Amino acid sequence: MIYLAISIFLFNILVVFFKLFEKYNINNLQALLTNYIVSTLLAFYFIEDTINIKNIIESEWIYHSIFIGILFISIFNIYAFCVQKVGITITSVINKMSFIVPVIASIILYKDESFSLSILIGIVLALIGIYFSSTNNSSFKFNNKYIWLIAIIFFGQGLVDIILNDSKFHINENETMLFFLMLFISASITGLIILSFQYKFRKVSIKLKNLIWGIIFGIPNFYSILYFLKALQSTEFINKSSLILPLNSVGVVVSTTLVGVIIYKEILTRRNVVGILISILSILVIYYNVI
Repeated sequence: MIYLAISIFLFNILVVFFKLFEKYNINNLQALLTNYIVSTLLAFYFIEDTINIKNIIESEWIYHSIFIGILFISIFNIYAFCVQKVGITITSVINKMSFIVPVIASIILYKDESFSLSILIGIVLALIGIYFSSTNNSSFKFNNKYIWLIAIIFFGQGLVDIILNDSKFHINENETMLFFLMLFISASITGLIILSFQYKFRKVSIKLKNLIWGIIFGIPNFYSILYFLKALQSTEFINKSSLILPLNSVGVVVSTTLVGVIIYKEILTRRNVVGILISILSILVIYYNVI
């Protein structure tokens, strides 16, 4: 549980960074690309053994790392586009609710996956809690022509979690950094391709401030992903993927909401408070099935 708590804590730091990106007009793609390059260097630094390219290519997790890397930066850029078209509230809620996709996939794909009525109740409470804590009465309206964007965010993020969850079955403990090395290389290459198109066709200029913020962002982001994978691999969550994913989503919702209130003086409506209380109840119900 400690790994999951650390991952959620680090994610809150990233949320603060995203707020600062907006405040200082930071280009998200350039900062994210720099972040993945920094993460690549960190993964390389922590690798103790000699890197054997042949072993990496023949590893069971190589395609997992490549696909996750591609999806990481691609989904985020679609996320940013979706925010512009349908708003940050709807995009954020859909992204957080996407945990239901890997939960269903885990139950179907893994015969040993633990599931019960109390887990189902916890998951339903989590979905309700996320919805009410993140929205206001009139904030969940959008133009139907953008439903395809919402679907990509929902299923795209869900696919990332499915592949990341499945990768835990194929990674030996001494291969974790190699896995991350290939994941971040994949994300970096994908980001460079996207940036090159922007540079050529949209004449987007590369600014030093974007790169500096990306370097700073890269350290907590690297460790947030690392500790989330460690949580998936931990013994207390073996055959309990249907528990850790909603716990992570609800934990992020509750903690980021508190960060917004404490740091940014955001005001919660009665609906939001009810949502937070339901979210906390869902955490208690789900965690009861872990211990």
